[in-house]
Amino acid sequence: MWRPTAPPREPEDRSTFSIMRPLEFGEIMDMGFRLWWRTLKQVFPWSLLFALPIAGLQGYLAYLNSATTESSLNDLFDPSVDPNAVIDPVPGLDNLRVQVGGGALTLILTLIGSVILSGALTAYFAERLLNRDTPIKDCLKVGFNRFFPLLGVAFLSGLSMILGCFALCVGFFFAFTVVSVASQTVVVERAGPIQALKRSYHLTMPRFWHMLGLLLVSAVVTQLMGFVFGLIGIGGTALSVVGDQRVAGAIVSGVAGWLSTAFTTPLSAALLVIAYFDLRVRSEGLDLQLAAQGLGAPR
Repeated sequence: MWRPTAPPREPEDRSTFSIMRPLEFGEIMDMGFRLWWRTLKQVFPWSLLFALPIAGLQGYLAYLNSATTESSLNDLFDPSVDPNAVIDPVPGLDNLRVQVGGGALTLILTLIGSVILSGALTAYFAERLLNRDTPIKDCLKVGFNRFFPLLGVAFLSGLSMILGCFALCVGFFFAFTVVSVASQTVVVERAGPIQALKRSYHLTMPRFWHMLGLLLVSAVVTQLMGFVFGLIGIGGTALSVVGDQRVAGAIVSGVAGWLSTAFTTPLSAALLVIAYFDLRVRSEGLDLQLAAQGLGAPR
């Protein structure tokens, strides 16, 4: 008996982005890479700008470290140095103090810059997925306006993961997963830190293993991308120590870290924004809400 067959499904246009249905693991990764690549021209200059102070400090610290190492090696192998002379118990103490202070300053700048930039990138990618062509400059205002809620989420998330390390690292991966979309909630839903963490927990728990796998794979991918630039940084360090080219080595190390951060940060943000919307589509029928508003269609 003849039965009508469904029409063949048309192949998806890979040049579009659609959050109007639940996405599989591979689709999230694929869409994240495409979104990152198509918007790289817009977001890359701003990523470079925010990463520049951090890269400059890291390069300077690398220069001081190489200078301290070279001085110690010269004193160790210099035959003119009296072996019975009183040796400074803490060689390069001044440089050490500068390195500790510079490391603390780098940490503070990294935290501030990453919080603002992640908020701006989250807003920008969310607007792209919602079929809105909002300029990246306007999204930067979101990063500044939501700075303190995002900072609160970063602090509480980091604290929960540190405490989770005491539970044989099982707690770390649990906290790492359930707080993963809290920053997206702060930006998209204008939630406060505590509300955003609770919201992230309720969104991620039904898809816990899916989210954990996505986070681990995306972390591996971004680390591999950063590893390429890391090799350049290692070459710069070797140049400064072995080749006696401290300034050149510091510049190479700083530029390598600068480019690595500027490339990988937008990719991580794009993947998390897509994962956040996918969780809402699955748990809240966000696709139906967006369809009623004429948003979220393929672009």
